[in-house]
Formats: sequence, structure tokens, C-alpha cells
Amino acid sequence: FGTPQQIKEEVKRRLGDFAPGGGFVFNQVHNIQAEIPPQNIEAMFEAAQEFGKY
Repeated sequence: FGTPQQIKEEVKRRLGDFAPGGGFVFNQVHNIQAEIPPQNIEAMFEAAQEFGKY
């Protein structure tokens, strides 16, 4: 939970943790909760596309 900006910052942090060295595949899991605003899901994918290139 959080704002779309907070979601983007968290995705960027996680990519920094897991992506170095290659081989990391970003993907959502099956348990996105029903209460999550659609804007946050969109922000997650936008951030993955923006920051996930290596």
C-alpha cells in the first residue's frame, strides 16, 4: 500500500537489489490484493519498465 510514487520508489529499490548481474525477471505474483488501487499496479509496471533495463 502507498502512493503511486512510493510504489515506483520501492520497485526501483527492489530492482537495485535483485537485478545486478542479470537474470532477474520482474513480474507480479498472483496475490495482488483486491484493495490495491489500479493506479498503484500501473505505477509498479511503469517503474519496472523505466528502471528495469540492464
